[in-house]
Amino acid sequence: MKYNKHIAYYHQHADTFAKQYTSVAFEDVHNDWLSLIPPLTSGNILDIGAGAGRDAKALASMGNQVTAIEPASALMQLGSRLTGSSVTWVNDTLPLLTSQKKHRYDLILVSAVWMHLTHVQQQQSLQRCSQLLLTDGHLVITLRHGEFDDARVATPVNATSTIEFAKSCGLTMLHNIASNDKLQRRRVNWQTLVFTK
Repeated sequence: MKYNKHIAYYHQHADTFAKQYTSVAFEDVHNDWLSLIPPLTSGNILDIGAGAGRDAKALASMGNQVTAIEPASALMQLGSRLTGSSVTWVNDTLPLLTSQKKHRYDLILVSAVWMHLTHVQQQQSLQRCSQLLLTDGHLVITLRHGEFDDARVATPVNATSTIEFAKSCGLTMLHNIASNDKLQRRRVNWQTLVFTK
């Protein structure tokens, strides 16, 4: 499956991706949506596709209990070193997230992951995230628009269909935010969807 090939690629190139991800500050990447929801303190947060731990570390530093999901084990090891004991790391994947049997979250962040899921997996992931989200919690999904210039292949993402299917999962869209690529890659831009339950 394409998604598993991507996991292997991130594992093999973990050092390169870790340097790339941590070269940009959490606030620079996520401030557009952070400023639109209540302050994140003392909440339970799930960071799906946590990579090298930049976002998980920042969210934990605000006083939150953060669980970081990362299927590429080499990236997870680097992320665990970066965050220390302030973040709980779990090797798992969308769309099933079988490790999260009894947990519910105030915020679920799915950043730079959606383009690695097939359309069916995207729908399954929305259903699963809705199950894991507390009432009045927030689900944040970042959509990458633009192809890769390496061995990775992006599934085309469609904000309209994502929003429509999210509605059928009991999720209401609050914000739809367009932004430029913070790594200044040509022909890459982002769209952030913020939902509540």
